[in-house]
Amino acid sequence: MAVTEHGRILLYRHFEEEMGEDKAKVLMDHLLPVGWTDLATKQELREVERSLRHEIVAVKHELQTEMHKGFTSQTRWLVSTMVALQGLMLAALKLL
Repeated sequence: MAVTEHGRILLYRHFEEEMGEDKAKVLMDHLLPVGWTDLATKQELREVERSLRHEIVAVKHELQTEMHKGFTSQTRWLVSTMVALQGLMLAALKLL
C-alpha cells in the first residue's frame, strides 16, 4: 500500500481523536514519510557505491592523462624556449 499525504492526514486525524493532539503528533513524527518500497536496501546502496567508485577511478585516470599531456607540452615549450634563448645569447656573444 502506497503512503499518500491524504492517507497520512486521515491517520493523524484518527490518532488525534483517539489519543489527543500531542500524542498524535509524536506518533506521526515516528512514521516514515514514504512507503517501505521507496527506501533503498543495503544491497542497492552497495551497488551505487561500487558504481561511484568506478566513475571516480575513471575520472582520476582521465585527469591524470590530461595533466600528463599538459605537463609534457609545457616542458617541451620550456625546453625549446631555453634552447632558443641560449642560441640568441651565443649569437649576441659572437657579435661582441
